[in-house]
Amino acid sequence: MTKNMSELLKNNAYIISLFLMFFTQVFGEDLKSSSNIFGGWEIISSEEVLDKDLTSLPKLQPRPWYTPWRKHSYVDKDEISSGLKSMERMLELDGFYDAKLDITWKKEEKWTASVNVKEGERLVLDSVDWKIVPSNDLFPEDLQETMALREGSYFSELKFQDDQQRILSYYLNRGHLWVKVEPKAQLSKTSVKAKVRYIITPGPKTSFGKTKIKGLQGLKKDLIEREFVHMEGELYSAKALRQTRANLISTRWFRSVILTPEPNLDVGESPVPLILTLQEAEPRTIGLGVGVGSEEGPRMRVSWLHRNWLSKGWSNKVQLEASFIELNFKSTVDIPKAFLPEGHGQGILSYGLINEDEYDVLVGEVEANWAYDVFEKTPMTFG
Repeated sequence: MTKNMSELLKNNAYIISLFLMFFTQVFGEDLKSSSNIFGGWEIISSEEVLDKDLTSLPKLQPRPWYTPWRKHSYVDKDEISSGLKSMERMLELDGFYDAKLDITWKKEEKWTASVNVKEGERLVLDSVDWKIVPSNDLFPEDLQETMALREGSYFSELKFQDDQQRILSYYLNRGHLWVKVEPKAQLSKTSVKAKVRYIITPGPKTSFGKTKIKGLQGLKKDLIEREFVHMEGELYSAKALRQTRANLISTRWFRSVILTPEPNLDVGESPVPLILTLQEAEPRTIGLGVGVGSEEGPRMRVSWLHRNWLSKGWSNKVQLEASFIELNFKSTVDIPKAFLPEGHGQGILSYGLINEDEYDVLVGEVEANWAYDVFEKTPMTFG
């Protein structure tokens, strides 16, 4: 008895020592430096600045409460300085170029960095100008209405960049593949004014050429081409290329879809040849599920999906579900672009066996329907 008790004590002592080693390894540093734990950021300023999420910018952040296994963050001079610079830069992006940030510390259980922001005056746009070269044409009115920066509004570097992208997109969608936009901004801290100018060189218009398709294996070329929005001979449009790519991705036939103009084109070349590079995905998917129901008890479901059934681009999902009282088989075939480009056909074949107390019930069903999008958000279905 004494020998067994001695061995038990030794084993318990070994387990306790392992636990203490683990506790010291994980929490030891926190225990030693508990007086230096960082608790978070606090912003004190006007409502205008408080609307901006400045506290998420610094890399130094407190340890989340839901991750107790991680080590605490500690007050670090370099990290604090870097965090304040990130806040200053964010304020500059929104036109506060004379902002002053002062930091004070609060200590309860942890240290909290309280940042007092004196934002100063915000830069106001004195003028916004657009120049089209070499023609000196007027800036398009429909494009001007979409611009974020206007005379009298506050200056923002982010909006300044967004407007540059809007101008590029406008011309890229209207045949100008070689458009260039040179943005210029004059900022004055003394007068608290900003002047903005965009110099636009549209370049010659061009049209779509032939599209070379690479990477096809199990899919037919005509299935790919029916998803094209861009058409050979039509005016070049970046929007049309994006929509073609989105259509191909939505089929779920591919792992990747890349559609770009051929490289090393001469400026002004028309029509523009394109390259479509595809990486096909595995067309078949098998699914398995199990569950328990209050009436049928344990049940199992097996499904098989083919996204290019019969090599026609059709989708066929076959599903078998079984329990102690019911057995169901269902096959659903989806036919995109049935009869019309905007049409969609579907056929459903199902067969079921239901085990009642005194007899069995066989249930079969065949369903077919065809849908057509009369308007963008108003499909009309015939069944």
